Amino acid sequence: MHDSTTTNIKRKRQARGQAQIKNLLEAAEVVFARDGYHGATTNEISATAGVSPATLYQFFLNKDEIANTLTLSYADQLALLHEAMDFKSFARMDLTSMVSAITDPLLNFHKTHPAFLTLLLDAPLPKETRDAKHAITVKFCGRLSAMFRLHDPTIDVADADWAAQVCMIVFKGFITEVISSEGKKKQRLIAEFKALLVSRLDRLFDS
Repeated sequence: MHDSTTTNIKRKRQARGQAQIKNLLEAAEVVFARDGYHGATTNEISATAGVSPATLYQFFLNKDEIANTLTLSYADQLALLHEAMDFKSFARMDLTSMVSAITDPLLNFHKTHPAFLTLLLDAPLPKETRDAKHAITVKFCGRLSAMFRLHDPTIDVADADWAAQVCMIVFKGFITEVISSEGKKKQRLIAEFKALLVSRLDRLFDS
């Protein structure tokens, strides 16, 4: 067989493999979001993907490996979302608009990736994965702090850093309930969440 023919066959096999991995991860996202990490099974994931369990095990050793791969994918997407945020423009906004500009994309991310939170809370993720997610959060807090100081250059760096950390703590405290709620309750929770952040930032900038 010619080298070019062999190369083309390998590429086709690799492409089919990548497509199958994508299919399995999309199915896992559905199952984890619906059943939670502990309720999910590889049999259910393979059934949702429309493949046999044997096919799943060609690509993933077990449920933990699927959860870790999916979490790393979410983390990469979240980092890209943070990079796309125009913090310099946000710094010129009034506080209500600033809070919405920052939080709406984050809320939408969790809405469109509902399995992310359950994996962070319940899956036995490797330390490397949790460290990678923590590094993304730390970097985001740094950007928030810089934005606060750009909004008001008279603010002390330590105060801006602390305010950024508090904002993230408030977000983490609300996001689980927001994701699990619907309708008017969800809208009220989001409104309360934003009001808390506006109030906290108002104290920061008035200090």
